[in-house]
Amino acid sequence: MNWCRISGEKNVGNLTLRGKITIFAVTLLLLMGCSIAATVYALHRIHIVMYEAKSIFIIERQFQKMALCFEKSLMGPHDYLIRRTEDEKKRFAKVFEKLMIENANLKGLIMDTRLKATPRLCQQLRETEKRLLALEEVFSQYEIAAGKVLGLKNPFGNPKAGSYMEEMDAIVDKVTDVLAEEVMLLSEISDAAIEQIHTLYQHIMILMTILGIVAVLAGSLLNYYVIQSITGPVGHLVATTRKITSGDFTARAKVETHDEIGELACQFNEMVDNLVGARELTSAILHGSGDGMRVIDKDFNIFQSNVEMEKLTGIASGESVGQKCYEHFHHEVCHTEMCTLRRVLMGEERIVSEVIKETRDGRKIPVQFVATPLKKGGEIIGVIESFRDISERKQAEEALQKSHDELEQMLQRLKETQAQVLQSEKLASIGQLAAGVAHEINNPTGFISSNLHSLASYEKDISALIAEYRSLISELNKAVATEEGRAAISEKLERIAALEKEIDIEFLLDDTPNLIKECREGTEQIKKIVIDLKDFAHPGEGKLKYADINKCLDSTLNIVWNELKYKATVTKEYGDLPEVQCYPQQLNQVFMNLLVNAAQAIENKGEIRIVTQANDGYVEIKISDTGVGIPKENLSKIFDPFFTTKEEGKGTGLGLNVTYQIVKKHKGTIDVESTVGAGTTFTIRIPVD
Repeated sequence: MNWCRISGEKNVGNLTLRGKITIFAVTLLLLMGCSIAATVYALHRIHIVMYEAKSIFIIERQFQKMALCFEKSLMGPHDYLIRRTEDEKKRFAKVFEKLMIENANLKGLIMDTRLKATPRLCQQLRETEKRLLALEEVFSQYEIAAGKVLGLKNPFGNPKAGSYMEEMDAIVDKVTDVLAEEVMLLSEISDAAIEQIHTLYQHIMILMTILGIVAVLAGSLLNYYVIQSITGPVGHLVATTRKITSGDFTARAKVETHDEIGELACQFNEMVDNLVGARELTSAILHGSGDGMRVIDKDFNIFQSNVEMEKLTGIASGESVGQKCYEHFHHEVCHTEMCTLRRVLMGEERIVSEVIKETRDGRKIPVQFVATPLKKGGEIIGVIESFRDISERKQAEEALQKSHDELEQMLQRLKETQAQVLQSEKLASIGQLAAGVAHEINNPTGFISSNLHSLASYEKDISALIAEYRSLISELNKAVATEEGRAAISEKLERIAALEKEIDIEFLLDDTPNLIKECREGTEQIKKIVIDLKDFAHPGEGKLKYADINKCLDSTLNIVWNELKYKATVTKEYGDLPEVQCYPQQLNQVFMNLLVNAAQAIENKGEIRIVTQANDGYVEIKISDTGVGIPKENLSKIFDPFFTTKEEGKGTGLGLNVTYQIVKKHKGTIDVESTVGAGTTFTIRIPVD
């Protein structure tokens, strides 16, 4: 039962330390808030008064500008009385126009200021506007009076000039008095505003001083109260903590208050209870673990060990505590730089290894070993070791390794057998094709023999003709100068002409190159068939090499041509292919199996189409026929070993299985599509690399 929680529930009405501090802080904040509000209000008032003072100052300056313009306008009529020129009239008109502009600006300025001014200032500005309206009437009178003076054609000595000037001077005095009075009034208002700003500033300084004093006093009182409320209970908690640190886990903190300090004491006691429970749980885990475990300090002394460790070493945990770790469980790296414990103590986080440990009585035990640093405050103070006896696993691994070696041997024998089957299938295919290959060789051999017989006959006739030519040359040398000699020569020429006609020398000369060409072509055909057959029958070097798939197809077609030419028309649609890393002889066998099967599937004259193309890192070969097709129920079995639908003696049942294995060996794929009565298409995809 948690007596701290029950005791707290009975004193719910007591004010906690947090509540007391909260009330005190709220009171302090209210006082500070009031002072700040008063200060803000005073600053607001200063802002308003400063705005009014600034506006009054601007209006005052505008009145001064008007007074200056008015003084300048007086020069026009006076100068006119003296100089009597039109320039004075123009100057007066210009200055008076500026005076009216300044007057309009002043009216606009007063209007703008009234929109933002306080009621008191608005009242003063309305009075100023009234005086300004009256002043405008005086300006009109002044303009009329000045116009009279400027309208005189000969003002000098004119009696009207004097009366006009007196009238104008009276108006001038009136305007001057109004302007001076208004400027003085505005100046007084501005001075009053400045005085008000100074007074408000003094009030703000007084408020800020009071606020500072209140804050310092309140903070000091709060600090004193908090210190007195906390230091006593905290000191008791510190003393209790020291007892627990020294090993007295029965010590508990006293709960004398029901505020936060009391709650802290309750939480502290709960923490100690949890700590004791965790210690007991750790001990239970240590001794309940199926692995041998022990704790080693920085001096390699055993601090604690569990029951399983006793079973491994044969030494009781009570006896081993305080002794060196290597005295009970020894390994060859102990006392070296490679010592696992030394490496962990030097900073390695976690080490897992499998070693053979030797006990004190000489037993050697294979164990899986894990060493983890034991830290306190970030500093390594020891190592936690765990040992798992893996004797049975090692025995199982040895048995597994033995089985693995046996399987490796069986796999090697299987590969050898597979190679033999592959070679046997090649030889069987060659045996089936032997008659066709012999026929393909016999054809060029026949016309080569016939051509050679014709060439022998041609050689005999040409030799006879050459003999006659030689005889003629001999006669020419002997009797060219005598009549009898010329007659003999003429007779020889007739005999040569008759012989040329008899043997048809022109035909011999035309036909001989053709016969030689045919012999050469036949010889090349025989040579190519023999080379392709030799390459096909060769078991291969067992190494990958780059090859042109189109050339491999042509080579295979050359071997099986006799099987195809009577059954189908072969259409080749070769694409531009990259060279493929492959076993060329094995791919030739794949192509031969598919081409021969295609020919055998065609009952009447049909078509075999071969299409190649490069597609997304692969070379794709499609071999299609217009044969009888494959029934749907057989499509899933055609690559099975010894499956065949051919008559007995016409197939081994291994052709397509060998084809599938070769394609798979090249990390490729082979797919088949077939429609009964329409034909079959095999699609092979071989990766380029």
